[in-house]
Amino acid sequence: MYVPPALYRREDVEALSSRLTADFYAQKAARDVIYAAVSRWAGVMVEPGGQIPIVRDGQVVEWRGGLPIFDHVTPILTAARLAPVSRLKAERAQLRKLLDALQTARQCMEELELEFSPALDRTWQSGGRGRGEPVDIVHALGIEQALAISLHGAMRNIRIRLKDLEEELALQPSGRGRPKIRPAHEVARAFAELYARVTGRRPTCSVSDGMFSGDFAPMLRDLFDAFGWTSTDIRGPGSAAVEAITDEYLRSCEPLKIIPFGGLLGSPR
Repeated sequence: MYVPPALYRREDVEALSSRLTADFYAQKAARDVIYAAVSRWAGVMVEPGGQIPIVRDGQVVEWRGGLPIFDHVTPILTAARLAPVSRLKAERAQLRKLLDALQTARQCMEELELEFSPALDRTWQSGGRGRGEPVDIVHALGIEQALAISLHGAMRNIRIRLKDLEEELALQPSGRGRPKIRPAHEVARAFAELYARVTGRRPTCSVSDGMFSGDFAPMLRDLFDAFGWTSTDIRGPGSAAVEAITDEYLRSCEPLKIIPFGGLLGSPR
């Protein structure tokens, strides 16, 4: 079957290119901030892309990196790409409208099929056309059947995406108050987890009169700025991230201890 090439407006291509470029530089700037923060917390210079030092009592006791399970930087960058709840709800509403429109269109075509079916020429032979010549599939199959085939995949994909959206929204907090800015909260939590792993301590998020104190809050502000979230207050996401660092999580951050005879001993439980 001949399928004509897709056509894209120049403005759409330029907009997509600009968005991808901006995202690339934002991710790079954020990565630099993350490694600068690790250097500050550990008291040693860490190059972007290098291993992460684990510091206890002022001394580097371990370097982590090279394996996905030890990659504590990528989760922060990935969290920044998460869609906020408002965007998820907007997408759900748009997909529902689109699904309704497609269902209406299919019903209309079914009615047309019943009315004009006798007038359709359904004769078609593969040998009667040249290579690359368009095929009138509608006349060959009939309006209703051709449309059903065309819409089936699109409607199925829409329903799958709607199901994913419902599951994703169900995981979001539904309490009263202003809805959380999901990417900001997820980034702050992943950043706090990195702080806990590097230092073995629970971070603090102190902000007073626009001033940031401590080792965590100033770097979180820099990280938000790198992502372009200059107007997002760090206090809500930062405080929630600090609360998420439990004593149990801190114990899980402790490096493995080597004992005689080549054994490994984990952190005390």
